[in-house]
Amino acid sequence: MLATAAAHGLGVALIPRMLVEDDLRRGDLVVACDRPLRGERGYYLVSPIRRDLVPAALGKFRQWLVDQAKEANGSGVTGP
Repeated sequence: MLATAAAHGLGVALIPRMLVEDDLRRGDLVVACDRPLRGERGYYLVSPIRRDLVPAALGKFRQWLVDQAKEANGSGVTGP
């Protein structure tokens, strides 16, 4: 379902490459970030560096995530 939603322009999906090789080959999906993310038990939210390119809803969601993480474990939040 994630791949289908992303292919229809509904957002970005984090899916192991091996599960979407055919979609990538056909051009139905493209790789949004080709850098491997290392770390265990981590979550990553990637957005444009330029704040003016970040949709307001994504900015609010990011801030909510940061607030939740700080509340849950103090200073365990990393990133800008």
